[in-house]
Order: sequence, then structure tokens, then C-alpha cells
Amino acid sequence: MRHQAAPKSGCRLAKNKHLDRGKMERAMGFRSELPEGYNALKLSDFGLQEEPRIQAFSRASSFIVPLSYEYHEVSDQGAIRTKYYQAINSNIASYIFQGMLEREGSLLYRSASEAPAGDWNADRAYYLNDEQTMLLLLKDRRVIHLNGSFDFSLPEVITTSKSGLNFNQ
Repeated sequence: MRHQAAPKSGCRLAKNKHLDRGKMERAMGFRSELPEGYNALKLSDFGLQEEPRIQAFSRASSFIVPLSYEYHEVSDQGAIRTKYYQAINSNIASYIFQGMLEREGSLLYRSASEAPAGDWNADRAYYLNDEQTMLLLLKDRRVIHLNGSFDFSLPEVITTSKSGLNFNQ
């Protein structure tokens, strides 16, 4: 008795026309563009008009951090990454902040130094490298990690960043 090959129509199931990769990525929390209502920095916020070569957005959630996302853009002119965590309360946020500060400060022998939290309208702020292109912020229940091509100690960068992160109040 011979076994017959599976019908060719069965092969088409793997190439389902109704399966949209973009829809699957969005359902899993991945996108390329920043969705409405999310606070993150973009290269255009800093006056860079070149279209980013890379844009990526991902989100996650848990019981203690119900809102967590990351967005980054990269172009030939620069790069910016925002990691945003909103915890269920300020104690959890403070714990996350302290853990990130210890971890980031120890990576590759980076030197963490206190940043002017008042200038950022934040409870706590630290630069995570000597170039001040990495910043960790704590405000209420939010922890934000910024990393980019910009000096986060410059007043114009602080003003632009606070606006993009909705930190003005």
C-alpha cells in the first residue's frame, strides 16, 4: 500500500492570505511606529528631520508594572531610545529605579552621577555615563530610561525631553 502525498491545498495553510504579519506583531505588542497616547522621545523632537532608518516599539505588562514599553529610532543623524515603566505604586517604582541604577551603573564600568532632578520635574535622576547621553528618571510611579545621541544635561535637551515625556507638570 502506497502513502499518498498530502494534497497541495494543505501547503497553502502556511501561507494564509488572512494572516497579516503587522496585525500579529501589534497583537503581540510590537510595532514600528509610536502609537498615540504613549510618551516617548523621537528624533524629530530634537530637530532631526531625516526619516529614521529604524523605528521600533514594543510593550509589555505585569501585575506590578501594568504599563511598560520601549521605543527607539535610529537615523544617520542620531539615535534615541525611551524605556518607560509605570508601576502600581511609587514604592515599586522606587525599587525598580534603584535596581536599574545599580545594574546600569555597574555595566561596562559606567559611572553613574546624580542629575538635577528638579530640572527634570522628577523625584530622582541619574546620568548613567560620563557623556550624559544616558539618563534614568523616577517620577511618582514612573521610571524612564533614556539613551541617545544627545547630552541630557543641556537645558534645550531637558526642555525638549520633558515635553516629549509629559514631565512638564
